[in-house]
Amino acid sequence: MQEKANCIICNNEAIHSNYTKTYSNRVFVSIELSGYMLDTFIKAIKTACEEFDLEAFVVGPNAYKTDIANDIINGIKESRFIIVDYSFWNQRAYWETEIARGLKSKVICSARRDWFEKNRSGHILYPKDIILWTSQADLSGQLMTRIRDIVEDETYD
Repeated sequence: MQEKANCIICNNEAIHSNYTKTYSNRVFVSIELSGYMLDTFIKAIKTACEEFDLEAFVVGPNAYKTDIANDIINGIKESRFIIVDYSFWNQRAYWETEIARGLKSKVICSARRDWFEKNRSGHILYPKDIILWTSQADLSGQLMTRIRDIVEDETYD
């Protein structure tokens, strides 16, 4: 009899077993929450999600007082899909993207165009459909298109 292996990322088998994706109204967001990007979260990402009656949220500083890995994993599991922005070396973005993909969640990836073109690393494989945005309004508009595609696709499941 073969034993079940623990997750190589969080070392917890139970957190992934018997997992069924739900269609909640929550959207997990991975974004660098400082200065301009905090403003971007509020003005672009939250606004785009609210157009579809979705609640965008971030596992933020308060989570550091608890077990942030489990807070992130549970946040992703409780979400309809996730939005990840790689701008300004968002260190958690890559990890959170792979957790979401492992849980079969839909992932919308983005990065500010000028930052991405200057800092793009050749050894990191970015998705072909990454949203490259130039302004908060541009990001919001492109996100609304992607969110609409996800919501409409779910209607036919």
